[in-house]
Amino acid sequence: MIHLAIIRLLKLHSMFRLRKPKISEYLVDMDAHSFTVKNTLLKTHGVSTCIAIAMRGCFREGDDLIRFCGLWHWSGFQHAAQQPTGEDILNTFFYHAQDALDFEDDAILHLDELSFIGGEKEQRDENGDILLSGTEREVQALRNAVSNLQNLDFSIEIAPSNIHWHNFYTQDEMSISVEVQLNSIVYKIIIEEALILKP
Repeated sequence: MIHLAIIRLLKLHSMFRLRKPKISEYLVDMDAHSFTVKNTLLKTHGVSTCIAIAMRGCFREGDDLIRFCGLWHWSGFQHAAQQPTGEDILNTFFYHAQDALDFEDDAILHLDELSFIGGEKEQRDENGDILLSGTEREVQALRNAVSNLQNLDFSIEIAPSNIHWHNFYTQDEMSISVEVQLNSIVYKIIIEEALILKP
C-alpha cells in the first residue's frame, strides 16, 4: 500500500509539473518598447547610458481587472536643442502602452511598480575632456516628472514607495540586463571580460 501511495504521489507531482504555464520571452531592442497582459518575459540587454523604463500593474475593463507589464529601452535625449521634458517622455511611454493594451482614455492605471534603470554619469579624461556625455539630465527630468504625475495625460495611481530608481551603476564595459513580467521587475549588472591582446 505504501509503495502504491508513493507511485500516486509521484504521478501527481509529474502532472503538476507538466501543467506549469510556459513563459514566452520577448526581446526589446534599444529604442523599442513592449507591453503585454500575457505570461510573457520582456527582456532587454545592453543598458548603460540608456534608461530602461519598466512598469507593472492593472486597470479595469468593465468588471474585469486586467494585469499588465511593460518595458521601454529609451536611449535618452537625441539633440541638445529642443529636448523633451520628463513629462513628454512619460506621456510617450504611456501612449505606447495605450496603443498596445487598448485601455480607455479615462482608465486609471494602478501601478504596483514603476522602475527607472540605467544611465551613466559624465566621464572625463585627465585633461578634462569629455569621454562620455552621461545621462544625468535624463534621469533628473524623469525624477521631476514623477514628482508631478498628476500633470500627465493619464491617470496614474502608485504608492511613492513603489517607484524605484536604479541609476549610475555602470561604467566602462559594464551594462545592465532587465527582465519584466506581470509579477516582477529585475535587473542584472553585466561586467564584460576585457579582451587581452597577447603579442
